[in-house]
Amino acid sequence: MEFTALRRSDSAAVRTPLGELVLHRSPEKLVPRVWTPGLRDWRLELDGRPLGGLPGFVPGPRAVRAARRGRLTADFEGAEARVTARTRHPLRSRRYVQFEVGGRTLRFVRRGLVRTELLEGGRTVGRTRLGSWVLAEPDPLRVFATAVYAWGGLDYANDNPLLPDLLSELLLAPLS
Repeated sequence: MEFTALRRSDSAAVRTPLGELVLHRSPEKLVPRVWTPGLRDWRLELDGRPLGGLPGFVPGPRAVRAARRGRLTADFEGAEARVTARTRHPLRSRRYVQFEVGGRTLRFVRRGLVRTELLEGGRTVGRTRLGSWVLAEPDPLRVFATAVYAWGGLDYANDNPLLPDLLSELLLAPLS
């Protein structure tokens, strides 16, 4: 499954082993109290049937901050899914984004510099390969979590917070 970058349009689609996954986004809302640009309701459908959604979702760093604070929730097939993140560990393999719903826990972790793995019960059930996701034994929850992780910019949680500073120091220091 290849989750391409989202455009300004209100929907996106991707072919999955279970059928076509479609993301519908509401028009942007500006809530005066919060004043958060990009605030939208997300709704995902798998082959025309509702799969889940995220109310008032802002992708990228804001979503990661909400997940880190335990305030990011989603609706998955009528059940509440809790999305949490750990972003402040010095080891990249110890940073994660985790989806918990109905007694199941899915965790996204970074392995190496560019590969991300999806773990369930400590076992790898999906991974990125050349920019695409490959899921072993795909099911609706794994497809939903992978779509939210990829389209929602939650991979930001697994980035190394020191790497950009280190690279700029190494690259720009000789020039000054």
